[in-house]
Amino acid sequence: MKKLILLLVLASLISFSVGLTLGKKSKSEITNNIVMPCPEKYRYINTLLGCNEKTVLKKYEYVQFSKDLENYLNEEAKAHHIVKSSVFFRDLKSGPTFSINAQEDFIPASLLKVPLLISYLSLIEKDPSLLKQSTKYNAVIGAVTQELNGIEQLEQNKLYTIEELIDRMIIYSDNLAYGLLIKFLERNYPTQSVHEQTMKDLGLVNPVDVSQNIATVKGYASIFRQLYASSYLSPTMSEKALALLAHTNFDKGLVAGLPEGIQVAHKFGQREGLKDNLKQFHDCGIVYYPDNPYLLCVMTVGNDKNQLIEEIKSISMKVYEEVNSRRL
Repeated sequence: MKKLILLLVLASLISFSVGLTLGKKSKSEITNNIVMPCPEKYRYINTLLGCNEKTVLKKYEYVQFSKDLENYLNEEAKAHHIVKSSVFFRDLKSGPTFSINAQEDFIPASLLKVPLLISYLSLIEKDPSLLKQSTKYNAVIGAVTQELNGIEQLEQNKLYTIEELIDRMIIYSDNLAYGLLIKFLERNYPTQSVHEQTMKDLGLVNPVDVSQNIATVKGYASIFRQLYASSYLSPTMSEKALALLAHTNFDKGLVAGLPEGIQVAHKFGQREGLKDNLKQFHDCGIVYYPDNPYLLCVMTVGNDKNQLIEEIKSISMKVYEEVNSRRL
């Protein structure tokens, strides 16, 4: 009887031990062979957490390149092609960053449309029906209009949905759509100061008087970094924001300096009528270099808007060539 009991105990211990061994092996196999699900529904935000982590670029600092680029900008200033400029770059895949004249202040102008987009997306996330709400366009005396490529101007006394206005504001940089969206917030959220709070959260100044607004290249670039990292909006809304910005119809500046097929989620801003006939032109966004997106923001001041756009194109081209030269 005692022998039988002893055999049963031994059998149980052996079974338990084997079970532990198999359990450990199974867990190890799962850990070693696990494939983190990549969020394929997201195309523009950071999907590198747990997937697609292959390194495609050498990650050493851009010390020499940034010096060369700064020398180029100084030469362009001496040639009177630009008065001043700032550049900010960040490798968005755990890579280095550099900046040139990052402390300089600029007027953001239409760059302020991105914070307004973010304000609306934060509201839409809580109330999706907001997209289908509408507001009427009434001509405003003194409103700043501009030529729009690929779309007609807003029509007097016509209703437009919030979704339509957001698309126009970002894709076509429509100033009238921007104004209507500002007024809509003031009427429908009079006690919340939605847009002003977004501006504060993002580290920007109050947008009420555009002429008094200032922005630095590094400070503004951080907005795109927050969208890419989904650190301010949810992944869904960050994706929506960058998808819109990737479909802007402005194909000069940053875009013109890149090979065909490289997508850019970006926003440009321009300001004219300044003292001494100076003009400002900026272009900031995310360049979706294959398997390694990077952030590039360029702000410029000069006498010729077209020359400023060409300068941004040239900077974009130089940065792309440097990045591409690091490909493994």
